[in-house]
Parts: sequence; structure tokens; C-alpha cells
Amino acid sequence: MMLLHAGSFALILLLTGYHMFLMFRRKGLLSKRNGMTLAAVFAVLSGMALGAEGVQAFDFRWGVFALITFIAAAAGTALGMAYGWQPAINGFMSGVIGASLGSMLGGLFFESRLIVMAVAVLFIICSFIAQKAGDHLIHASRPPRKKSNLTSKSSSVVSTIVLGASLAVIAGGMLLQQDRIALGAIGQPKFQAAAIDEDNDMQVAMIEVSAAGFTPANTDFEAKKMIKIVIDVKPRAGAGLKLVSKNLNVDADLKEGENIFVLSNPQPGTYDIAIPSRNSNGTLTVKAAD
Repeated sequence: MMLLHAGSFALILLLTGYHMFLMFRRKGLLSKRNGMTLAAVFAVLSGMALGAEGVQAFDFRWGVFALITFIAAAAGTALGMAYGWQPAINGFMSGVIGASLGSMLGGLFFESRLIVMAVAVLFIICSFIAQKAGDHLIHASRPPRKKSNLTSKSSSVVSTIVLGASLAVIAGGMLLQQDRIALGAIGQPKFQAAAIDEDNDMQVAMIEVSAAGFTPANTDFEAKKMIKIVIDVKPRAGAGLKLVSKNLNVDADLKEGENIFVLSNPQPGTYDIAIPSRNSNGTLTVKAAD
């Protein structure tokens, strides 16, 4: 899985570098306005792809998000640099906006190879469309009509103000709603059957705890065979969590990382588990042996 993530990151960065090269190569062929627009659009696309891949690979962590945002902002700045300092500023903000949107959208989906591949393929398609749009603008260009400096500067300033306002809204929304975003809620598996550890003669199940709750929400076991449950608490799940089960008489603190619980002689039935502070609920279903 990590090789797939590494390959996707490398592909996104290589395509972004190629478009940086194209922006400088087309410097004399595109108007400043068209060049600035193309740079901003591709900065958003690159940032979104990096953000989505980052959150799929490392979960949503502020340190990782800061690194992805820095890379996207640097790429956006470089994309706009060919057309001056203001396009570079616009590219910077576009990269940050893209990374923020990509992290939020990518985080809504449960981690899977399909999502990683879909992000990479969509980025390739969008990159191709952006490249062809640039070619079209070059071939369809006409001798520029003279415009007053005041009109040109006014248009550039408006785009910068709009990007700045959009960035402020997105950043504020992320900070205020960070605990309410249901990360991994889409595509989250609902059921699993415990694996059999024949060497130790027990059933083993891994249950993740994230901002989206228990993943999966229900796990099936067989009766009268020892059960080992590994509760893996993700960084974004929060702190001060407790696992509570009245059926099993469990009231235990959970730390970040793996927490192990063992049931020696499980009887048939459905056992509720919960993390009250997160309003997360799940079940352990013990079925009678055939």
C-alpha cells in the first residue's frame, strides 16, 4: 500500500513539475491574464491531489497537512512566477486552497487502494485538460488590444482578493469544524469476521477508532473460542477516550495506538461497545459454533 502511495505522490509531483516547465515555456505566448488563470487552476488541481493522497496515506494529521500545504503552496508559487509576483501570490493561495479542499474531500473516504488510484487517474485527466486548454488559448490568441494599466491592475487585484477571501473562509471552516468532520465515513466497512490464529488457538480482530467511530461497526466471532480484540485508536479520534460495554463489564481507558482486550470463553450473543465521549457505538456478535 505504501508503494502505491509513494508512486502516486511521485506522479503528482512529476506532472506538476512538467506544468511548471510549460508555464515558463509559454511565457511569451500567453497573455498575463491567461497565464495567471492557468497557473491558479493547475495549482488548485495539484494541491487537491496532494491533499487527498496525503490524508489517505497518513490520516488527517496537522503536521502532515502543514507539509502537504507547504509543497502545494511552493508549487503554486512556481507555477505563477513566470508571469510576475502577483500571479505567484495567486498561485501560492491557490495551492493552499487546493491542499485544504483535497485533504477535506479525501478524508471523507475510507482509506483504500481504489481511492488512491482514482485520485491519481483524475489528476492525470485534469492535467491533460489543463494542458489542452493552454494550447487552445495560444492558438486562439489574437493581437492584444491596448488596455489601460488601471483596468489591468484592477482585474488582477480583484482575483487576488477573491482568492484571499476564499482561503480565509476555508481555513476558518477547517479550524472551527475539525472535530465534526466525519473522516473516513464514505466507504467504511460495516462488518468483518474475526481471523483465526491457529498457532495460539484464538480469534483475532482489529477494530479502528477514528473520528468516524468504530471501523468496522460490527465484528463476528465464534462462541467458546478465545477472542483477542485489538482496538487501534487513530490520532484524529481524540484524547481521553473510554471503551464501555455493559454486557461485557468493560470500562477501560483507551490510548492512541493499539489497545488489546481478551475474552477467554465468549458465549453466543450480541455485545454492545461504545465510546460515550464520541457518541460512537458498535457491536461484537458471538455466534454459536456449528
